[in-house]
Parts: sequence; structure tokens; C-alpha cells
Amino acid sequence: MNPSRNKLMYSYLGIAVVLVIVFGVVSPVMAQNDAENEKQNLLDKILSYIDTIAKAIGGFLVFVINEITGIKLSNLVMPLGYLGEITVILLALELVEGARKVLWFLILAGWALITIRIVMEILQTKSA
Repeated sequence: MNPSRNKLMYSYLGIAVVLVIVFGVVSPVMAQNDAENEKQNLLDKILSYIDTIAKAIGGFLVFVINEITGIKLSNLVMPLGYLGEITVILLALELVEGARKVLWFLILAGWALITIRIVMEILQTKSA
């Protein structure tokens, strides 16, 4: 595939992510008349939106891990969710050259730590 075509595809993906966030979070808040609470409500909506997405991603990942290993890892829903969410954002922002290497290192370190935690849970459950 052509590199310029990849950049164009990632640009469209980034625009789509921004539009989902803007129309999913900002529009309901802007309809409110109370200007004093508008900033706090916007922050609450954004954080709630991020938390909801993280719970969904984490729930899916825990479900997949539970199906594969047969071990309940319900205490890892939020860490896996946030790590998955950051991974999706990183994939959407793939065009940023300077921060890409640092972000990939942090993401890979996070996934390595989560994997170690899951292996420890498996070994602990099998030995008990």
C-alpha cells in the first residue's frame, strides 16, 4: 500500500475519532443553559465517556482472557480497559513521528506488565 495513502487513511481515522468525541460529549453539554456549571459538566462528561469506553474495552479483553484461560480476572477490567483505550488512541495518532517511539515503548511496557500479572494469576490459581 502506498505510504501517502496510509497517511490519508490515518488522517481520516483521526478525524472520525475527534468527531465521535465532539458529537458524543460536547453537544449534550453545550445545550445546557447554566454557564457556571458548564465547564464542570463538560469535564464530568468527558471523564465519564473515557471511563465508559475503558470499561467496555476492559470487559471485552477480560472476557477473551477468561475464555482462553478459564480464570476470572475481573479485577483487571479497568487496567486492561485504559491500556486498550490508550492503544487505540496511539493507533489513531500513528502519524505523530516524534512521540510515536516513546508511546509505543510505554504501551509495550504496559502490556508486558499486564501479561506478567495474568501469568501470575494463572500460576497462583493452579497452585492453590
